[in-house]
Amino acid sequence: MADESTHGAGTGGASQRLMDWNDIHEPGCYLHVTSGLVARIFADDIAKQGTRGHEGDLGGGPAFCLSTNPRTPIDVLRQFAARYQLRINS
Repeated sequence: MADESTHGAGTGGASQRLMDWNDIHEPGCYLHVTSGLVARIFADDIAKQGTRGHEGDLGGGPAFCLSTNPRTPIDVLRQFAARYQLRINS
């Protein structure tokens, strides 16, 4: 099992990991809760978006930070999502 301090979004509860999709301003792996899609957001992506957030094709909605490391393996992301009863579409 992955160490949450290494792969998780911090030590806070689920409410601290939940945000609006358009408010993503940090690199990491984010789950678009409505669609189940995972986005790997790198520092370069943040730099391109500037202060607009990560709008993308999904048009907003709830997002859950699965990891602060955009290179986290998908199996680790699935395990972490399962802790919060979230489903990742593949």
